[in-house]
Amino acid sequence: MNRFDYLKPAGIKEACTILADKGSKAKPLAGGTDLLVRWRKGKISPEYLVDLKGLGLEGVSVSKDGGISIGALSTLNSLLDSEYICRNYSFLTEILDDMGSVQIRNRATVGGNICNASSTSDLAPILLALGAKAKAVALDGERELKLETFFLSPGKTVLSENEILTDIQLPPFSKKSGAVYLKMKRNAMDLALAGVAVFLTLQDEDTCAAAKIVLGAVSPTPVIVTQASDELVGARINETNIEKAADLTAKAVTLVEKEVRPIDNVRASSWYRQDVVKSLTAQAIEIAYKRALQSIKK
Repeated sequence: MNRFDYLKPAGIKEACTILADKGSKAKPLAGGTDLLVRWRKGKISPEYLVDLKGLGLEGVSVSKDGGISIGALSTLNSLLDSEYICRNYSFLTEILDDMGSVQIRNRATVGGNICNASSTSDLAPILLALGAKAKAVALDGERELKLETFFLSPGKTVLSENEILTDIQLPPFSKKSGAVYLKMKRNAMDLALAGVAVFLTLQDEDTCAAAKIVLGAVSPTPVIVTQASDELVGARINETNIEKAADLTAKAVTLVEKEVRPIDNVRASSWYRQDVVKSLTAQAIEIAYKRALQSIKK
């Protein structure tokens, strides 16, 4: 690691000023679980490290409509300790509990995970499926961003160099809804080889009113599979439709090959990922449907 200056701003405005002044020479520090690994490997060599901890960007707040705002510097384990998330977004706790070791979760932050823009992120697919939004602050003000447009490529987002992600906003979770994220991995703490997030809202006990299927780890950025999602809307959820939607998802991966460049690397081939996605999608739709059904019957 190269020599660097450590800077700890006292407020968000000061942090934005430092980042604007130092430009590409500076890197913001959240939990550091990704940044330090890349640094040690020589992939980055910042001259200034800007520590964002202490800016008051932690915690979960509940809006009047029942949605939540998650502070960007909230650690993964702090979310697991949130009673509101455990009670109303229990599927998130399943994902968080499976993200690395306890030590990693004590350091890793939600904002760091999102801003790292890793193609294997476990949080990005489910947040996209839920219709989450991101709020960012810069010297010239703040803006709200749809997560669909947030990721540009691995390691790159729409945030400018002097912009700081402050929180992730989730809409209220409907009583008639169900959600799940499933992934294929090689061992207990490995990154996803392929992942599928599914969010369903039912009109009645067997008719789908809204659906969103999002693929992770199969392309440089998460992919919302609109065609497969639309196939479920208005349909009666049964074994036939579940298999049809999973089939359509696998085909969609092939159809968008030129646009999203499906990953083919040493960890897994593109054809393997496509095959895995089909199986995961069928499982995920079934689980999301059963959870939505249980919610209706409560």
